[in-house]
Amino acid sequence: MLKRMKAIGAEIETDDLANVYATLPGSDPDAKRIVMGSHVDSVKNGGNYDGVLGALAAMEVLETIAEHDIGHRHPLTAMIWTNEEGTLYPPAMMVSGII
Repeated sequence: MLKRMKAIGAEIETDDLANVYATLPGSDPDAKRIVMGSHVDSVKNGGNYDGVLGALAAMEVLETIAEHDIGHRHPLTAMIWTNEEGTLYPPAMMVSGII
């Protein structure tokens, strides 16, 4: 993920929970971020694409915007959360609870 987002010039941030935020700056530095993404942990019966599909889709949006040089006013952020539905590190929904 980091390699892909750095390759398009995204600014990378991490927080204390090891969540990753890749941002393409917009033309208005004071505009609020538009955030998209999901989590990369999963649960036993969550399905093959639980969470990961949302994280990959957000990265694809940023890559498409960068590749086609699509101008945008707001900063655009692909958010990848590390522990949203995980059962190994309770509590579940830790990240959204903190955010």
